[in-house]
Amino acid sequence: MLFRSALVTGSSRGLGWAIAQALAGAGAHIVLNGRDAGRVGPRVDEAKKNGWSASTSIFDVTDGPAVADGIARIEKDHGPLDVLVNNAGIVIRKPTLETSDQDWQTVIDSDLTACFRLSREAARGMVKRKWGRIIMISSVMGTIARPTIASYVASKAGLHGLTRALGVELGPMGVNVNCIGPGFYPTEAN
Repeated sequence: MLFRSALVTGSSRGLGWAIAQALAGAGAHIVLNGRDAGRVGPRVDEAKKNGWSASTSIFDVTDGPAVADGIARIEKDHGPLDVLVNNAGIVIRKPTLETSDQDWQTVIDSDLTACFRLSREAARGMVKRKWGRIIMISSVMGTIARPTIASYVASKAGLHGLTRALGVELGPMGVNVNCIGPGFYPTEAN
């Protein structure tokens, strides 16, 4: 196995949980993240019933100090963080003329700024070790658009640019950065 520890944000359900299961099945210790311990905890129990190594790291990805502390705690408790999957995100569906500045900022903070912040904090250790993997979960909406989700479309397009920027900067230091842009699939958010 090439990696030992993987943090998946927003992993209590949907795509995040599916990604975490795949990483666990490949032998990684999965660190499940979310804001609600009541949703994340049962997933750890489920993972352990499958014989997988799993733990939680409960923090809000939009809270800068909590992110820095969360990454530091993961590395202290589980050793080097080898893989970061930036999956947590939200969508607020409103026509543009009804979208407030706060609606816009809430989505940008969660779906774009948090990914930068998490990547920066995780990359600190990865660069020192000269190995790491950062995976951004974008969306097909990063390249096309639908009405009533302007902030989501903008944040996901921003993730494509952020991925390229981090890739060219961190790649020579052993940190691979990629972006996945899934289409539609059935989840609570969809």
